[in-house]
Amino acid sequence: AAKKGERISLEDIADKVREYTNLAAGDGKDIKDDPIELKVFRNNQDDLTLTDLPGITRVALEGQAGGSDKELERIIMAMYRKYLKPEETIILNVASAQTDICTSQSVQISRELDKQGERTMLCITKVDEHANASRLNKAIKGDIVKMGLHPANVFAVRNRSQDENDEGVSLCEVRKMERQHLQMLAQERDGGGGVGIGYGLGIDALSKHLVTIQQAQILRTLPGVRKAIDEKINELQSKLDKLGKPAGDATACRAKVLHCIEASVGELQNEVHGRAPQPIANEEELKAGTMFEIPLTIEDFDERRDQEWEENKKICEKKFIGGFEFQLSIYPLYKDPNEVKASNEEGKSDISNNVAGFISVKALGGVNAKSIVATLSITGTAGNKSCAYYERRSKEYTAKHIQKGKGMGIGLLLDEEAAEEIVKYVDGPVTFVASIFIERVEIERSPAPLGNENQVLLCATLNDLQEDFVASIDSLYSNHYFFSSAFRMKLAHEVAGCRGGIGLPGTIAPHVPVNILKHLRQKLPEVIESYRDLVEVACVQKMEASINAHFDEKIYPNLHKLVLDTSTELFHKVTTSLVAQHTLILGWEESVCSSNHYFMDTVQSIRSSLSDDESDRPAYLEHLSDESVKKMSNEDQRIVDMQIEIFAYWKLMKKRLVDYVVMSTQTELVRKSFGTMLKPTLLEATMARGDDEMIKLMDSNPQIVIERKSVMDRLEVLQEAQAELEEHDHKTSLSWCG
Repeated sequence: AAKKGERISLEDIADKVREYTNLAAGDGKDIKDDPIELKVFRNNQDDLTLTDLPGITRVALEGQAGGSDKELERIIMAMYRKYLKPEETIILNVASAQTDICTSQSVQISRELDKQGERTMLCITKVDEHANASRLNKAIKGDIVKMGLHPANVFAVRNRSQDENDEGVSLCEVRKMERQHLQMLAQERDGGGGVGIGYGLGIDALSKHLVTIQQAQILRTLPGVRKAIDEKINELQSKLDKLGKPAGDATACRAKVLHCIEASVGELQNEVHGRAPQPIANEEELKAGTMFEIPLTIEDFDERRDQEWEENKKICEKKFIGGFEFQLSIYPLYKDPNEVKASNEEGKSDISNNVAGFISVKALGGVNAKSIVATLSITGTAGNKSCAYYERRSKEYTAKHIQKGKGMGIGLLLDEEAAEEIVKYVDGPVTFVASIFIERVEIERSPAPLGNENQVLLCATLNDLQEDFVASIDSLYSNHYFFSSAFRMKLAHEVAGCRGGIGLPGTIAPHVPVNILKHLRQKLPEVIESYRDLVEVACVQKMEASINAHFDEKIYPNLHKLVLDTSTELFHKVTTSLVAQHTLILGWEESVCSSNHYFMDTVQSIRSSLSDDESDRPAYLEHLSDESVKKMSNEDQRIVDMQIEIFAYWKLMKKRLVDYVVMSTQTELVRKSFGTMLKPTLLEATMARGDDEMIKLMDSNPQIVIERKSVMDRLEVLQEAQAELEEHDHKTSLSWCG
């Protein structure tokens, strides 16, 4: 790879450029969008910034774009549009005097991107190879008229030939030869036949004119450039903050871990206690001029290319801005629907396996968007080399697209041949980056809907689960069940089976109601288990959400995994202990006893109700009254008494059991876990490590390290540009003061 800051003599530039070109694109003269940056320092040299693009060709040589003519043209044209599109760019077309300039592909794309011709210049070379100066003059003036160019932006020049380069002819000698060759052309230009069309002559004149235009272009676009630099710096700084700083030494790592643990545990404790977190202000607002990127890395690009094709098999990455969800979707294996349809109709199976990308936008709750107009582009990088670029300008997302989150097609990124080249020669991930520039947006904001599940605190969720638990216990046996004819027949059957046993004549054996209660309790463990599991799930979900928020998995994967595994293990242990407690509570209920007067109060209340009028009695007692009981046999009357007593004890036991289960669950699984156990457990798992282990624990994801360096490098360049602009402003203000 080229060395940053390497100093090269002017004589060695050509060789070095060839060397670095081979390093970047291979010995096969392949075309890659991977610029080689040169800063040329020379006395009496005009100050210019130039981007030299490859010539446009439609015939791929061996080693170029995999030998695909179509792919080679696509790559070159994508580069032209990428570098020529910015309004501050001056487009200098270089064409030979021996060719038909108007049919030049570079001239045509210049006219496409600069319709008014304000940024387009034309440099006609090899004028010395044209035999007739008069015909050349007429051709140049004719081209100026046809192309609608300003004559001052057209120049005829003579450069060094390859032979002169090989012979080491100096630039001074070449300039002298140029002046000699241009004398006759100057006479033709200034003579009759098209008077008034005065194009420029010579490299020196071209260079001076470029400097003048560049200065004027800079002054014209400077406010916009300054604003774009400031916005991009803010965007990159925000992105850098999200990526996090490098871990640093062990002390810095421990401080970072401690901060994250305290923030996460504190947030969970607030959830339990019902202290709502402060709403987070939305720092980013979607508006005209907003620009952002969505990176997506495919680690197993080659494996995904080998998989069977499925219509909806894609990889997605999302970004949320100002109430909108933007999603980049990449299809590593994509078949064009039209091609599939045609193939099915014609019975063919040779369908191209391309790579495609789409960008969708979806409005979230509380946002009503009518229209979003944006410029979309997706770039692809494989093995640190550019492999794809595609752009769509002024694409409109309508309300229908936005509400449904429907993707807007970027479409084909790589054809099958180019994709297979990556699989064959690149060992590593493939990264796609979607760049989105918002040109116009129409939004109507409405209040966010109430009851947003993401805003429900844990305490509210647990309260709902508690109420559901009580309702589930109540639904096992209704009040009507205990006084139904079916339940009475069951009691009568149990009594008859024990008649004649231990006890006084005509009495019911004491174990009969105990056995009935034991049978009624059989469904309780299942209901308690369901409640316990739901509480555990609610707690673990909140815990995972908090860990994901405070321990970024992408930045600190090792730390995130350790904290998540440790917390999950803690809840597993607590739940196991809680199962034992609930088993013990159920075991207590096998002993039918109570010192609570609630049981006798309930018995007396029901017996008193039997003497009330039918309209005043509870609905479940509508078939029982003092009169109906008096007409029963002694045994049946005793069965009615047993119904009342079993009902009263069930109510007592149910109330007591619910309290014990809820209290134990809340104490062990919620309050102790979040309040006293989670923080010490996490501190022990993380902070007790040695310095080397601590630093290793905070190692960033390799992709994050690469992305962070890329952001920092881009930020450094922009900050240097910003500083130069500020210095220029300072000097300007001093000159005005002077």
